[in-house]
Amino acid sequence: MRNNVPQSFQEYNQEEVDQLPSGSPGKDGIVEAVFTARDDGMTNVSYQYARPPFHLMGDLHHDEQLQHLSTLYIQNPSGGMTQGDHHEVDIKVQPEAQANVTTQSSTKVYGMEANYANSLTEIFVDNNGYLEYMPDPIILYKNSRFHKRTDIKLEQGSTLLLSDILVPGRLARNEFFEFDKYHSQLTITYDDNKILTDNYVLTPENTDPQRDGFMKDFHVFGTMFIISDDFDSHEVNDRIYTHVNETDEIIAASSVLPYNTGVALQILGHTAQSVQEGIDRAWNKTRNILFNVDRRRKRTY
Repeated sequence: MRNNVPQSFQEYNQEEVDQLPSGSPGKDGIVEAVFTARDDGMTNVSYQYARPPFHLMGDLHHDEQLQHLSTLYIQNPSGGMTQGDHHEVDIKVQPEAQANVTTQSSTKVYGMEANYANSLTEIFVDNNGYLEYMPDPIILYKNSRFHKRTDIKLEQGSTLLLSDILVPGRLARNEFFEFDKYHSQLTITYDDNKILTDNYVLTPENTDPQRDGFMKDFHVFGTMFIISDDFDSHEVNDRIYTHVNETDEIIAASSVLPYNTGVALQILGHTAQSVQEGIDRAWNKTRNILFNVDRRRKRTY
């Protein structure tokens, strides 16, 4: 059993797993990475550690627009998360460093008969550090149970681009919202001021996620947070909102974060591809505003 379990998952925490128990090799994955700026301006991964099932691929400098930026791919050869899995990711970006952290593929949370899967992500970006943390979508299979917690601390002058996409099943198989429970917790602190707390639980059996006022006819939900003091948040909010909504395949809403620290963007779509493309449009526009460059996502869907 785990400690610090939210109330929504207490009942699952008591259940024994028939396969390898929690804590067994391959069940508790860990990723740790520290990005450091060199004297010549290049960023390198100065420290990295991965415990199975994770594997890290980096430090890559293949971004043509931001050549100083270091890219790190988090890989999970097991293909996804099963009952009793616990994953931890710890990312630190030191002063002046520029980093992009993503995943090799979507995180699949498989169906479960007992217990649940959970992940904890902790991010720290120091003064004038820059981080794009943009993993691929989370796919919740039928009967899956997933708790996700993300704690972020940003120092003054730092910049963060954070995205998250939730896919409620194997949509191509007409599997929609058949997971047992999903609980997401997000806290962001900027310069010792808490600017965001997001805490929501989805239990489709009890409450229809497609009810009026929530997702209605849409299936896929995406969020993106753009946090920086290098721009006027109100102006950037207007520009990103306009740019993302230039397509009819999604609907998007955005707002300015407290203390004018950035922008929060939410997107609804019918497919993961359409929502990802909306996130990419916001990503491109943000890079254009900050660095006067365009970012074209190379991965196809």
